[in-house]
Amino acid sequence: MKKLLLFMTTITMCVACNPTTPVTLEIRQVRPRFIAPAGEVIVTGAGFSSGSVVTIGGQSAVVNSIIGNELKVKVPSLKVGTYDVVVSNSAQQSASAKGLNILASPDNYFPDQALVIFKENPDLNKATLIARNGGMTLKDYKPADSGAAGICSKTLAVLEQQGSASRAVDTASDLPDVLEANPHQIGTGAAYSDTGPTTNTKHLNEFAALELDRAYTYWKTLIPTMPKRSPRVAVLDTGVAQHPDFKNLVSAVLQTNLLSGRNFTTESVTSAVSLELDTADIAKNAGSELVGHGTAVAAIIGARDTEVGNNAGTEFWQVGVLPAENIAASGAEILPVKVCDQTTKCRGIDVIEGICYAITQKPDVINMSFGTQQPSSIIKQAIQTITDANIVVVASAGNKGTEPNYPAAYSLELPIIAVGSVWFETNIKKYKPSNFSVPGAWVTLVAPGETQSASYDSSGTGGFGYRSFKGTSFAAPWVSGVAAMLKAIDPTQTPTQIRTKIVAGASRANLDACSAEQCGAGLLNAARTISAP
Repeated sequence: MKKLLLFMTTITMCVACNPTTPVTLEIRQVRPRFIAPAGEVIVTGAGFSSGSVVTIGGQSAVVNSIIGNELKVKVPSLKVGTYDVVVSNSAQQSASAKGLNILASPDNYFPDQALVIFKENPDLNKATLIARNGGMTLKDYKPADSGAAGICSKTLAVLEQQGSASRAVDTASDLPDVLEANPHQIGTGAAYSDTGPTTNTKHLNEFAALELDRAYTYWKTLIPTMPKRSPRVAVLDTGVAQHPDFKNLVSAVLQTNLLSGRNFTTESVTSAVSLELDTADIAKNAGSELVGHGTAVAAIIGARDTEVGNNAGTEFWQVGVLPAENIAASGAEILPVKVCDQTTKCRGIDVIEGICYAITQKPDVINMSFGTQQPSSIIKQAIQTITDANIVVVASAGNKGTEPNYPAAYSLELPIIAVGSVWFETNIKKYKPSNFSVPGAWVTLVAPGETQSASYDSSGTGGFGYRSFKGTSFAAPWVSGVAAMLKAIDPTQTPTQIRTKIVAGASRANLDACSAEQCGAGLLNAARTISAP
């Protein structure tokens, strides 16, 4: 009798497991994590049926096939960003998964590479072994900085696997020793242009519109009460050449406001720190002529016009916002951090290493006149580390397309300042948005990005000259210079407080019609920002 009861119980259980009973719909995995628009993703899970419907980011996606617990889905033509994947089946069940990332165009990241953060902090040998065991190659390695905070306290690496960046990120993400993986981002200052050498050494319209003379005159009166009369600005760029405009000439005393920095484009984990090229700028234009992208950016922040010939010692011409005028008013210190090569290409891992180094040098402001349309949660963490250290970040809005440019677009989430470009229309004597400046809700304000003149390096070894440039790269440093003024007056001010003052000081008086997406709060005004009388 007991055996019969057991047999009947077994039958009852089988009836309860009737295959016609719907299986609960679930999504277990979506691969790849990063995909190009209109690419194909594979969704694995349970409860799929022939009538399953998929949406990605709220848009209908074509289901190419359903085989067992696997859906192959064509991704709609979505903009760069992160989206939810939702599957609905014929039983009116639905399930969702977060975190499908749409890639930017391939020129914004390296093929076959992933930038990763390790869970622990392995040494170089162990990191190499982790990569090898996962079928990958260790291409670059950034050890954790002892005593550092944020991302600088983590060990990072670039891992490579042939196939695609999507494949490399998926493989790296699945390694048990990896905390996070992104495509290895390429930042660039490209799409800027120059119109050749010029004999003009003065910013005429810029100084008048931004009220820089009045601001600088007032700033000098505050020097006796300033806690820090020489604010430091780190220029993460192509380097800064030893141009004469970074020197002040007072009697027989020769001083410079250009500090020794680091060149992360040539350093490796097995080589000594390179000192020879620390301040060299070998960036070239489209014609392969040395022009010095970083030198021009730094000049707008803190250069002066060199006194030569009959003018030596008789006249001071201000070229940058905070120049090295004399010993009493030494102007902004420029810390060159070379993270971009001569084509203005900036590797993500070099940028992070440059950020971590710059933080150790205690700058007041970090200027980033480069960007990419490929967002990176890892780069975002690096920007967060800067602002957490009470350092102001100023970034150029970008010169290409209409998609957000990073790191500038992180201004919507972090207290950084994103700067667009305007140009002076002589017929109406007002500034208008530059046609290359990328618009968006993340643009904080604008500054002149089509310069009349900027110091440049004509030889790569400290050449002398002036050149006209165009690009949001050259709008950002005007703001960095004014932010440095504010930090000199009160170094305790937070990045949020500095941004609030710069936004409040912006003006539309010298602007032609300009939408909020094009010009943000308006045109930078130095005198209003520092409350000059």
